Amino acid sequence: MTGNLPTFTVAGKRIEPEFNLYSSDGDKDKKYTYILGNKIDVKFYSYYGIQDNGDSKGEVTVMADGNRVAQYNDEYSKEAEPLEIPFDKINEITIIVSGNAKLWDVGITEMKHWWE
Repeated sequence: MTGNLPTFTVAGKRIEPEFNLYSSDGDKDKKYTYILGNKIDVKFYSYYGIQDNGDSKGEVTVMADGNRVAQYNDEYSKEAEPLEIPFDKINEITIIVSGNAKLWDVGITEMKHWWE
C-alpha cells in the first residue's frame, strides 16, 4: 500500500507510515515479491511491529533469492523496530506478512562507503 496510508499503534506509539505499508489480508498470509535485477552491495530497510488493535500474533519473513534471511514475530519484540539487512548480491526479494504484523517504510538502498 502506497497511497492514503492508515495510521495505527504499536506498543502504544502512534505509527504514521511515510512511504508504504505491508500487511496481511486478514487471516491469510500476504506475499510480496520483487525482482531487483542482481543488485550488488544493497541494504533492505524497514520498520516492523504488531498492531495494538486485534490479535497480538503476527510474523514477517524476508526471503532473498529463495532463502529465508530474516523472520520476526510477536516473540521477537512488542515494540516498533527498525530493520536493516545488508546483501552482497540479490536478485529477488520476497516479503511474507501474516497475522497482525505490519512492515512499513520499506526500501532498498545502495551501500556507500564514506570515501564514495
